Order: sequence, then C-alpha cells, then structure tokens
Amino acid sequence: MNIAGIWVCYGVPSFCLVIFFLFFLGKPEFKYSFYRVLQCDMTINILCYLNTWISRLYHIETTIPFMIWVHDNAYFVFRVYRFLVNYYHSAQSLSVIIMAAHRFWSSKSTSGNRFWSVYYGHVYFGLAVTSLLLTLPNVFLGLYAVDYYDREAGHFHTVLAPKAISLSNFKSPSENNDEESDNYSFYELISFFCGFTLADNYQHFCHTFWRLSLSLPYILMAFDKNVQTTMSKMMDSWGYRVQVSGIFTMQRRSNIS
Repeated sequence: MNIAGIWVCYGVPSFCLVIFFLFFLGKPEFKYSFYRVLQCDMTINILCYLNTWISRLYHIETTIPFMIWVHDNAYFVFRVYRFLVNYYHSAQSLSVIIMAAHRFWSSKSTSGNRFWSVYYGHVYFGLAVTSLLLTLPNVFLGLYAVDYYDREAGHFHTVLAPKAISLSNFKSPSENNDEESDNYSFYELISFFCGFTLADNYQHFCHTFWRLSLSLPYILMAFDKNVQTTMSKMMDSWGYRVQVSGIFTMQRRSNIS
C-alpha cells in the first residue's frame, strides 16, 4: 500500500472519530472542565488536518495535474495554506501549554476547575488571537517561503514547517484520580511529539505523524473510565433498540403472512 493509501485508511476514519468525540464529550456525563479543553483542542486538530490536504493533493499522483492548474491559476491557495500551517502550528503548541496549565492549576486550587469551566472559551479565544499575532510577522516580513511547482524538475517543492515550541508537560493529580492525570499527561506528550515531528526532513512522514494529533479518541477509549462507561451504556442502548426493531419487524411479517 502506498503512502496515500495509508493516509486515507488511517487519517479519514480517525478524522471521523474525532468529529464524533467532539460532540460526544458534550454529553452531561462529562462535566469536568478538562473535557471542554479537549473539545477546543480537537477543534484545532480538525481544522489543522483539513488544511494539510492541500499539500497532500500535490503528493498524490492522480491529483498532481489538478494542483498544477491551481498553482498556475489560483496561487493564493498556496499562500493561504502556508499561512495556516504556521498558524495551526502555533495554535497546537499553545493548546498543549494550556492543557498543561489546566492540569497544574486544577491540582493546586479548588477554584481552578470552576475557572476553566466558565472561561475556557475566553482562554482559547486568546489562543486564536495570539497564534495570529505570532503568524502575521512571517507574512509582513516575508520570513517563510510558499510551496511551488518546479517545471524543470517536474515536481512540487515543499517548504517544511519550523520546529515546535519547546515545553515541559506538567504531571499532577487530577481532581478525580492519579490514573486519569497520567492519561491526560500522556496525551499532552503525544501532542508535543506531533508538533515536533512537523520539522522532520521527510514530508511523507510529516503527514503521517500529523495523524497522531487525531489520536485523542483512541487514548480516551483506552484509558478514560468515564468515556468507557458512557460508551458502554450507549452501545447497550443501541443494541436494545436494534433488538426491539428486529422483534417488531418479525412480528409485522408474521401478521402479514
């Protein structure tokens, strides 16, 4: 299987699962403020993933001719793509810092969870503005180059993203238990790793590792007991509905015959 096949087979199902969890974590069972932070982080990862498909299209053989046409007739698409690469790179790095700050503050202060439950939206709005302020100087000063098609070489030249911000992951007891704290700290480490690997010298590996930013649902399903319990109840409910629907259908067919 070629690299494009790997991107589709892993990336698309993971993307759909992240979309599902974005709404799933809004259920009443998930009252803890960290779930709100995770929803914001997943939103950033979703937008980031969608943006990467502009680059993927000129690394897939069947779509290269189309991207050459876009290059020649709508080059601003490449500029927007490169701007958003830098923007989401900053946003993802800052989001990891916010998650670490949440874990640290919530463990040290009883008011921490109340603050994050009310002001998590304000914090992430600040993240959006800060990421923009960090990205705009690159535009005005011309500090980054845009991908382009080299007609003599017959392929696209890709300019890699800068290295991610270095940061430390705080590990502290959660207000629920130490096990959940370990799980959240593990996710923060994964997020940091995803950002760091964007600076890898191999473009295909960059795209593949970027999928790890979509790994949160798998981590939650594997380690978060609250998620496991809620999903188990949901699956039991679906199973009951299917069973009742099947019995109703069989009775209806029996009455008809």
